[in-house]
Amino acid sequence: MLGTIKKQVLRYARAAGVPGTISADAIFQDGSEQERQAFFEASIAKNAEGHRERVRLMQELNANGESSDGLRLPEIPKDKGYMLYRPEGWPLLDEVLDEAREAFSAYKPGTSKRERDSLEGVPREDRTYNSAINRLASHPEVLRVVANYMGMVPLLYRINVLYSPNNEVVEQSSQFYHLDPEDVIMSKIFIFVEDVDEDTGPTTLLPADLSMKVRHAITYRKGRVPDEVITQLGGAENIVEATGPSGTLAFLDTCRCFHMGSRKASKPRYAIMIQYQTPYAASFPLEGPLGALPVGTRAVPPEPSLLDEYLYGLKR
Repeated sequence: MLGTIKKQVLRYARAAGVPGTISADAIFQDGSEQERQAFFEASIAKNAEGHRERVRLMQELNANGESSDGLRLPEIPKDKGYMLYRPEGWPLLDEVLDEAREAFSAYKPGTSKRERDSLEGVPREDRTYNSAINRLASHPEVLRVVANYMGMVPLLYRINVLYSPNNEVVEQSSQFYHLDPEDVIMSKIFIFVEDVDEDTGPTTLLPADLSMKVRHAITYRKGRVPDEVITQLGGAENIVEATGPSGTLAFLDTCRCFHMGSRKASKPRYAIMIQYQTPYAASFPLEGPLGALPVGTRAVPPEPSLLDEYLYGLKR
């Protein structure tokens, strides 16, 4: 069955735009799990040389040993799709928190509020490769752990500084359980700028293995899922609240783990979100250049290494 779908996806991609066919965009917007996976595998086949290089660069990161600043992170469990970890004695993390706090102090709540969204994007004065946040996002040890989870050096797709006022219920927003559609495997790092507890509207998730059981049981494609469905099929005892002190790194695969957050709470939440994904999902064309990523061209070093070229999508 999956082989047939792979052939269909390739045919659809060649015939994109022809009435009666399914384009990559249609798979991205409304594809089944099988269609998304088939497109992913077809895209890897079409971009085999780049994929091999991404795997080789992952192996190189693992072979390089301890990073120059001594940071060593645990691995993200593949079956669970998430990890919470608070590194100690890491000066770069302290720089990141200071940089984010400066952005929050200059932000007037409500300025970036969007309709049907409970999150507010906070502007960053420095979005270049020199900023502390960007240096953490491209840190070799962070990349090693994310690459090991994803099976290749990923794209550094997006960086956002997020303010969650947690003062209202926004229907059909990320306050309700859902899976993100961008990829078939990905990792987001939520860095807690201030402490996050159960009264701070924490991101709440169902581990990936149990989320897949729910996904199959309800034939999920997109949209929001009621709490009672998640708890009934996934088990209320398995729900995880991503809480922890300032500086906690919450690694979360938001396309494999049902999740929600920023619900109405007694305190706001202050966080940084770093998103990594592959270049092989239906959120991109089947082949050809990826174009500029949301992380921005200023994030790319002026003399990028080969790792940088793949990390920032200069090479696919």
